[in-house]
Order: sequence, then structure tokens, then C-alpha cells
Amino acid sequence: YCAKRWPHLEKKFFFINTLRTAFVILLYTLISWLINRGDPEHPKISILKTIPRGLKHVHVPVVNSEILSKLGGYLPSSVIVLLIEHISISKSFGRVNNYAINPNQELIAIGITNIFGPFFGGYPATGSFSRTAIKSKAGVRTPLAGVITGAMVIIAIYALPPVFYYVSNALLAAVIIHAVGDLITSPKTIISFWKISPVEFIIFWAGVFVSVFSSIDNGIYTTVAASAALTLFRIAKAKGRFIGRILVYQQVDSEPPSPPVLAGQKRSIYLPLDHSDGSNPIIKPQSPTSQGIFIYRLNEGFLYPNATHFTDHMVAEIMKQTRPGVIDPYGSLGNRPWNDPGPRHKSERNIDLSLPILRAVILDFSGVPHIDVTSAQNLVD
Repeated sequence: YCAKRWPHLEKKFFFINTLRTAFVILLYTLISWLINRGDPEHPKISILKTIPRGLKHVHVPVVNSEILSKLGGYLPSSVIVLLIEHISISKSFGRVNNYAINPNQELIAIGITNIFGPFFGGYPATGSFSRTAIKSKAGVRTPLAGVITGAMVIIAIYALPPVFYYVSNALLAAVIIHAVGDLITSPKTIISFWKISPVEFIIFWAGVFVSVFSSIDNGIYTTVAASAALTLFRIAKAKGRFIGRILVYQQVDSEPPSPPVLAGQKRSIYLPLDHSDGSNPIIKPQSPTSQGIFIYRLNEGFLYPNATHFTDHMVAEIMKQTRPGVIDPYGSLGNRPWNDPGPRHKSERNIDLSLPILRAVILDFSGVPHIDVTSAQNLVD
């Protein structure tokens, strides 16, 4: 407000604004000291109290089978939380400040941090929502701020522990809550989840409730497992489309009131017969089905989970629209496979002779990024 009211002092107000967190900490630490200085051992409000001076545990970390056995069960969840938290923080502030991150670079930074951290007795580290939010609100723009922060931390843990004694826990909580308040998912964003993908909206809330009533680890496992299951289901249930041809002409408009003139240039495009891609339903693609020719387009990776689903859908539709080339391929009744539910006698067969005989199946793989051995064998079968 002041910057808009007095534009010539905008820069000064900007720096005052970025220092508001420091002002709040100093003010309420002073208030805490005034309240508790008479009896610091029995403070009237919750305070930090004694903070050890300096780095107490600088040594080469010890790694043995006992430590590994105790940590083994926690490694998967801790790694997932570490990676998800760091990348989500990076992307969140990338959106806020209009820049794109390089995930590989972020993972290298995490790795280097956690290689050297144990030498100083540090916890496994990742990006911090609270610290990043505080820096963002303070106007930080480059990673050089990390050097300044590190230097200030070293100075603080060696020279200022007595000052930290009176820092209020409520003050620290208020600073962090204020800093991360803007990062909480807004109702507008949650509504957009519902509009885009109701299933993922449900997964989101499942993760929230499990995290609140159980633990963050379980919440992460819930959302990761549900998302993986949803992805596999979508791949497994992917469907191909039978397509037909449309001739597209280039049209040149002459001066009115003369009618449009066709330039004579034309090309063929292929669209699903059922218009499942959202194409204009008034336009009817020319289907070669009446000649016993089918063009089948696959729109997903042709892999083990969905190969049978693709081919079952294709074969069932083709068998509906064609008649057998050989009326009785098995000869006698005794040679027919046990799982063929056909009629027992030739006279009972009801075959629509107006349907064509299957002549060709053209598979359009232009939209298939991957294929595996199992799915290729499925086509052969």
C-alpha cells in the first residue's frame, strides 16, 4: 500500500517489507525476554531454552549391518517423501515465479547434500517448504542466497545460542504458518481437479485423509499406489478404433456472389467411424468394411497389459461384420473344440450371407510409441 501511495519510495518500502519476518522475530523475542527474564528456568510461555553451541558431531559416519537393518524398513518411504517433497517444492515456486526447473539438477543437489550431511551429524535433507517460502517472501532470486544462509547459520550456532534461549515456539510456528499459507491448495484448484479427472480428485482426498489420520508415509504410499493402479488400468483398458477415409479438398473462395471454387487439390485423412475423437459427427467417413477390409487404429502403447484387450475388441467387431469363409471348418461334430458354442448341426447355422468375407485387416500403429514381445506374439496368435 505504501509503495503505491508513495511511488518514489517504492524501493525502500520493498526492503522494509522483505525484512518483516526479521522484525517480527526480534520484536517477539524481546517481548518473551521481558516476560520471562525474572525466572528463565520456569518461563510463562513456551520457549526454545538452551541451544547447544557449535557443531557437536563432526566425524566420519559409521555404517554397519545393525544400522542398515534398523533403517531398511524406512528407506523406501523416506526416499519417496524426499523426492516428492523436493520436486513439488521446486515446481510450486517455479509456477509462482515463472521459471522451469531441471529435475536432474534437483536430484543431484539432493544427492550431494545427503552425502556430506552425515559427516556433520545432519538429518537426511530435502527442500523445505517453510524455508523456501520464507526466502521467496524475502525476495530471494538466486541460489547464492544459500551461501549467505549457510554463513549466517554458522555464525548463529557459534555466537548467538544465548539469544535463542528466549525465542518463543509460538513465534516460530506463526512465521512458518504465514510463510507456507500461500502454498496450501486453494478450493479453486481442488475444483479444477474434479473437473479434469474425478478419479484423481478422489485419490487426492484419500492421500489427505490418510496423511492426517495415519502418517505422511502412509499417505504417500496410498496416493502412489492408487495412481500406479489407475495408470495400469488405463493402459490395460485402452481401446483401438476402426477408422474410415475422408477426402479433404482445398477450397478457394472467389469474389461474391460467385460460389466457392474447388482448387482440385485433395488428400485423404482417416477418422474413427464412431467419431470418438470428437470429430464432426455430420461427416461420414468412407468405410471399407463392406468389402471385408478393416482399418484398426491403436492409440496407446501396445504392451502386455493391454494387448489382449486390443485384439479381443478388434476380433469381436470384425466377426460381427463379416461371415465365415469356411462354413464348417472342423468337418465332423467330434472335431469341433470343446469351447466352441456353435450349433450342433449344419442345418442350424444362421449365417447372414449379405455380410462380406474378411479380406484384410490394416493396423494403424502411427500412435503406438512402444511394443513388446508378448503383444507382438498376441498379434500372431
